[in-house]
Amino acid sequence: MEMPNGLYEKVMQCIAYESEKRLKIRIYWSLLFVVTTSLWLYRDLISTGFIESFKLTFTDSAVIIVYWNDFVSALIEELPFMSVMACLIAVFALLKSLKKYYESSFFQPTKI
Repeated sequence: MEMPNGLYEKVMQCIAYESEKRLKIRIYWSLLFVVTTSLWLYRDLISTGFIESFKLTFTDSAVIIVYWNDFVSALIEELPFMSVMACLIAVFALLKSLKKYYESSFFQPTKI
């Protein structure tokens, strides 16, 4: 039994196409994850009062210099760590997906 001509090339082309498609889907999901966690972080920053406390740094810096220790403690206490960590994980997942895509042979940079 003989193999048809070009079968190997067709199989490798299908594998490359599916791999590229899988990488693009991974990038889209990572981007969606970044957007949703960023919105979650923004909502938590607003609800905890972190943004208002941080704005105080620019409006009343003389008082903050005097009571910097208490101010930093208050900022740390108001920071939503779970939202920050989720957002950082999402950003790193997106960066890893982009790195994998750009390192693959699918990415063909265009010359300008």
